[in-house]
Amino acid sequence: MPASAFRPEDAVFNLNPDAILRIDSNGALRGANPAAKRLLHITPTTRLTDLFEGNADLSRALRDMTDCTFDTSLKQSTGLLPVRVNVRRADADTLLCFLRDISGEVQERREGEVSEARLQFALTSAGIGDWDMDIKQNIARRSFLHDACFGYDEPVEHWGYDTFLSHIVDEDRARVHAVYSKALQESGDYDVEFRVRWPDGSTHWLWSKGCFYHDDTGHPARVAGIQVDITARKRSEEMLRISEKAMSASADGIVIVDATHPDMPMTFVNPAFERITGYLAEEVIGRNCRFLQGDDRDQRALTELRAALGEHRDARVVLRNYRKDGTPFWNEVSISPVRDENGTVTHYIGIQNDITEQRQYSEALAHQATHDDLTGLPNRTLLELELAHALKQACRQRRHMAVAFLDLDHFKLFNDSIGHGTGDRILQLAAARLLEAARPGEVISRFGGDEFVVLMPAVADQNDATSRVSQLLQALCQPASVDEHDIMPAASVGIAVFPEHGNNAADLLKHADIAMYEAKRYGRGTFRCFMPRMLDPLSGRVSLESRLRRALEQQQFHLHFQPQAQIAGMRLVGIEALIRWECPEFGLINPAQFIGVAEESGLIVPIGAWVLHAACQQMREWQRVGLPSFRIAVNVSLAQFRHGNLLDVVDEALESSGLNPHDLELEVTESLAMKENEYLVRTLAVLRERGVAVAIDDFGTGFSGLSQLQRFPVDRLKIDRSFTRNVAKSDEAATIVRSIIQLAHGLNLHAIAEGVETGEQAAALRDLGCDEIQGYWVAMPQDATETTRLLRSGSIFPGNIPA
Repeated sequence: MPASAFRPEDAVFNLNPDAILRIDSNGALRGANPAAKRLLHITPTTRLTDLFEGNADLSRALRDMTDCTFDTSLKQSTGLLPVRVNVRRADADTLLCFLRDISGEVQERREGEVSEARLQFALTSAGIGDWDMDIKQNIARRSFLHDACFGYDEPVEHWGYDTFLSHIVDEDRARVHAVYSKALQESGDYDVEFRVRWPDGSTHWLWSKGCFYHDDTGHPARVAGIQVDITARKRSEEMLRISEKAMSASADGIVIVDATHPDMPMTFVNPAFERITGYLAEEVIGRNCRFLQGDDRDQRALTELRAALGEHRDARVVLRNYRKDGTPFWNEVSISPVRDENGTVTHYIGIQNDITEQRQYSEALAHQATHDDLTGLPNRTLLELELAHALKQACRQRRHMAVAFLDLDHFKLFNDSIGHGTGDRILQLAAARLLEAARPGEVISRFGGDEFVVLMPAVADQNDATSRVSQLLQALCQPASVDEHDIMPAASVGIAVFPEHGNNAADLLKHADIAMYEAKRYGRGTFRCFMPRMLDPLSGRVSLESRLRRALEQQQFHLHFQPQAQIAGMRLVGIEALIRWECPEFGLINPAQFIGVAEESGLIVPIGAWVLHAACQQMREWQRVGLPSFRIAVNVSLAQFRHGNLLDVVDEALESSGLNPHDLELEVTESLAMKENEYLVRTLAVLRERGVAVAIDDFGTGFSGLSQLQRFPVDRLKIDRSFTRNVAKSDEAATIVRSIIQLAHGLNLHAIAEGVETGEQAAALRDLGCDEIQGYWVAMPQDATETTRLLRSGSIFPGNIPA
């Protein structure tokens, strides 16, 4: 091939040592370079999923037309060949799949950097159709391929100039008509490219060339020509443009040398070559690459490279090269010959990969093996070593030590709602706060996910351990702004103390983990010390789930009711229905012990339906005996929304009881509301239209923002008890509560505080402008009989709030 006809992009695609496949959106193979054909033994019917059967990343990439990277192995005659597969989206309809042999990397270094995707593009052939139109009759004779250019599988019954124009996209129609009209007036021919809209809605590029023919009078009578679908060419041109940009943007150095010259001078280098070597293109064009070795010419790899050049074949070697400033670097070089139509080598393509960092990995291996990449904290491996050492010291010195297992509350909900990137920064924030609050000698470790373990090698006793955990929680649970999201981190912590709760590392970690889940069952945002009773059968999920099923079948559930008071005048405005479980084996079981398992197992759906029906029936019964009017509040969970029939359940409960929808309020937690599930929002919007009120429970413990509240159909914000607890003692808690109340009033919502246990709390809430209160100071939860008696007596509340 003449040098002037040589295109670096063609060579990079066809002669790249890595295999490259071009795949359409259906997973069908549309092109492969020679390396791919040698490596994969592909056929025209090969599909990408045939090569990597069962790979979830690939299936997702093909379905969503997204990028993915994964390592796998290909069956070869010599055994399994490990490869790294990079799937990259080239355009709306095309994926490019790069396969690299990483056997050397797996065998020699185990870890290393794989060269970024090699450059490529592929051209596809275009269909050609012919046509001949009678201008006067406006009827065209066409070939099948003509109609196929416009997206038709069957011939169109009538085709005229107006039909032709109607298929052209709006932006191109006037221009094409002008070209056609000018040729018609000048009795010439025309040549035009334009876009058409196919019946399936897709857009395709066509090239049309036509010529006018005249009748005996000299007037144009016919126009004939050809139609070519040039969509593939246009895409190839776009691919070429992308490839050119990719060559410039590639992290790998790319060099092209002239093999027709005895000294093989360089004719092209990309910016990555300049960055890697420190030489500008104008400094190296026309020179042989050997200057990069300096005086270091005795390298064994140079012998292999020279042999490959002499035999006109591919080669991959690692050279010790030198930058312009004289500093050495390790260079992985892949070369491939470029041949003309006669098979003569005219050029060589060289792809350089600076692997100097790989040679430096050994210095960082110890740190990487024992520390978490995201937070920099000790990982589980180092924690186990530190814990073993601390246990030996504690045994030798006969002193206590403790392990605290900390899990961030609602982190998964936050991660899924706002994004994993922001979630990572929250983990980094939590790590930094814990590390800053740690005492000398304490180890803060990231155990995995959103779990941290705190090793306290020297504590006086269990009280000392709980005091330290309380201090750590106080340091962690402070308001923060992460990526413009205002958050209030919270965590549940389990504590195990040596030797009371275990005399080996496994038991201490296990018992701290069990205690942490106990803290979550009791409301989160707190800590629990391990106690042997936590190992009771009721603590086991499987056992508890089976008992829950039996409780549902045997009607072991009943409701307690806790009144809600308007803070001005202490007037009854509502009652919340609270589920209780009277287990024949264990007696009355706290909902915190079984609600989590009910949600995870899906039993919360039938249990929640029972609560709705029972609450509505009881409320209607109170109305029938003439008791004062108020609303009945019922909690609903995410699982009830996911089940998809919450509207039907509410309608059935209202219809069977005869209760007016305006007398019912549904409470959803803030963590559920922040998911912004469209179905959830639509469902609650429909319920509100029917008259059912909506309240956000536990408000202030999640991460919802103003934008979320504005789009969420809600009537009432229920301030979490964790803020109510300290509202009369802590300026910070009072400030948070005031902000929530102001936010509610700013959105025309009512604010109700739960967990009010003292008159001082009630007074503080009144002074802050809270509308309603609920808690033990207002009224204890009671069964239906006792609640009915109190309602009839009119003495349900303790009296007025202290001045």
